[in-house]
Amino acid sequence: DETTYLFAVEITDAAGNVTVDDNGGACYGFTTLPAKEYYTEQFLSDFDLEGTSLTFTPDPGPDGYTACRETIGGLPVSTAGATPISLSDDDSELVALTGGQSVSLYGAAYGEVWVGSNGYVTFGQPDSDYDESLSEHFELPRVAAMYDDFNPSTGGVVSHLQTAESLVITWFRVEQFSTGDMNTFQIELFFDGRIRVSWTQLGSTDGIVGLSDGSGLQGDFLEENLSGLVDCGGQVVCQTDLGFGGPGTASLSLCGGDLSTGTSADLALTGAAPNAA
Repeated sequence: DETTYLFAVEITDAAGNVTVDDNGGACYGFTTLPAKEYYTEQFLSDFDLEGTSLTFTPDPGPDGYTACRETIGGLPVSTAGATPISLSDDDSELVALTGGQSVSLYGAAYGEVWVGSNGYVTFGQPDSDYDESLSEHFELPRVAAMYDDFNPSTGGVVSHLQTAESLVITWFRVEQFSTGDMNTFQIELFFDGRIRVSWTQLGSTDGIVGLSDGSGLQGDFLEENLSGLVDCGGQVVCQTDLGFGGPGTASLSLCGGDLSTGTSADLALTGAAPNAA
């Protein structure tokens, strides 16, 4: 990925004569293209995202999203008022959005999603596979919070909640198959296209986390170090005009983070008449 290679050509004929072409001592060279970001990581007993949220924001570039991480002390959205989903072992159930809302993955809009007991949401069709592999992950459009073998029928609750801005799917203290450990994580599918995945308690240490557009495992796939993503607090967003309705040409601007707990932003009022309300 974006690496320069230098080479020379050495030719030996049948009589043992050697000719070298090294471009006059400078060598020939080429640089590999930037690799696409697939935002997927397979963990092998080394899960390191507990106490973390990852946010994926739609981007028109070749990767489809930009991504960042932040440390959390609890799930971003409470499960209060959420509707439990009846899931048996290796099961998937359809959840339909209400009020004409839709969520999206890699630019495709969906008015319903399939929630799998094994730690993922799929789009367009259900999946109940429990034996995680990269080829299976990329086979369907999918958001995997922790693609592993879970069994909600023996412990824990999987639920869905539609808020004013997102569809929230939560696996709360769900047991891993045959182990009895508890696992709590959450997927938020925002109506504006953003995706946020969060983990607060993981007994499982192996599984697949990430996004898939359903086009299959590609030859240029490179695994992402998701814990190495940029800190979301470093991404400053500015709204230069919030539509202040005061006199004259006054405008109200805002610059800062996402206004979640612990972040801050600056508001600036310019052009307002003296003593204006």
